[in-house]
Amino acid sequence: MSDNVLSVIPTDPHWQPERPAADRAVALVTALTGGLAVDTDVEIDVDWYDEPAVVDSGQNLSRIGCPHCRGSIDLDWPCGFARFEIAAWNPERNPLTDEELAAVATALGHPVRQICAHI
Repeated sequence: MSDNVLSVIPTDPHWQPERPAADRAVALVTALTGGLAVDTDVEIDVDWYDEPAVVDSGQNLSRIGCPHCRGSIDLDWPCGFARFEIAAWNPERNPLTDEELAAVATALGHPVRQICAHI
């Protein structure tokens, strides 16, 4: 069986939020991905890493690029590096919209991006 994972990470791979901001962002991502429904299989994981960790797109990977020069080797689904990650496993929706990502960024206090993985 395969899983889909929608991860939200800060745009700065070294940045981590304070706990209250993280809690606000987690609550919002949970609500947006169907994690509050009683009869759902959505699981939310929140990870804090000591060093930037790879957040990849699993089987969706088809490109690797440089985070400094933005040069790419090929086209792909985005991947990233982060010290903080909110991951919704098997969300009951498509990726978050730009407006929803902006709302999560406001809750977190830092710009965010999303990584959609198929594992």
